[in-house]
Amino acid sequence: MSNDRNPIDAETIVDLAAGASELVTANFGPRLNTGETLSSVTSITQTEQPTAGSGESSTLTLGSGTINTGGAVTVDGQSRAVSTVVQFRVTAPSNATSGTYKIKVLAATSASNTKPLNVLVRIW
Repeated sequence: MSNDRNPIDAETIVDLAAGASELVTANFGPRLNTGETLSSVTSITQTEQPTAGSGESSTLTLGSGTINTGGAVTVDGQSRAVSTVVQFRVTAPSNATSGTYKIKVLAATSASNTKPLNVLVRIW
């Protein structure tokens, strides 16, 4: 995977150790139109990964996504409005290949749009 950032990449890169698991937040707020909110999670898929060496795995386990419909959440010290983020768990295998992985989150909106957002996870 190249190190070039894409306009649909999330603002932050999640750092995760091999064998670790973390709740990841995809902030769609900057990509939503005025008054638009997220209504459902369409899919969460791993789309890019480093090449695995002998005895290594380059497949992450991804949980199902939930939208913050119950209230605002704080991410990286900033409050995110209701129904603007998708949260899901990422688990790296203990023999995970080091490098950057790309996870594509697709979400439907209140305006009948489908919005993509790439979450970058760096395994070390």
